[in-house]
Amino acid sequence: MSRLGYRVKHGPRNVDEIEANDFSNDLGVAWRYRFLHHAYPRAKFILTVRDIESWLRSSEVHARAAGLRVPLRRLENRYMCFGRIDFDRDVFRNRYEDHNSAVIDYFSSFPGRLLVLDICAGDGWEKLCPFLRAAVPTIPFPVENRTPRESLSSGVV
Repeated sequence: MSRLGYRVKHGPRNVDEIEANDFSNDLGVAWRYRFLHHAYPRAKFILTVRDIESWLRSSEVHARAAGLRVPLRRLENRYMCFGRIDFDRDVFRNRYEDHNSAVIDYFSSFPGRLLVLDICAGDGWEKLCPFLRAAVPTIPFPVENRTPRESLSSGVV
């Protein structure tokens, strides 16, 4: 998003950090999507999806590496998204599937406000830029901080 000229905040700590930027993503945005849509009814939302097994592996590695020794806001975000602060494969799987379905269902009443993007499957500029009404850059679509088959998090523009 920064390559498209947006001010970006990954992992915002609070709504003030979301408000201070053009684009924010990660768990702090994911659990607030309804509120953010009400606060910014003209905003566009991006739901990134991926293979569930790949996502679970990545989530487990991330949660176990971070453990409970992280800032309270990160634990809050984990709790708000998953209903717990520790990793549980079954709970995370159910919450992932439920969240994605709920987001898609919610935005079905707001045409043009949601883009579902599967970066791991090859979605990139060709889907993102028309949704944002932005010119397609001449550089390759960036894939950063990636382990095999890993994608990005949900975001709001």
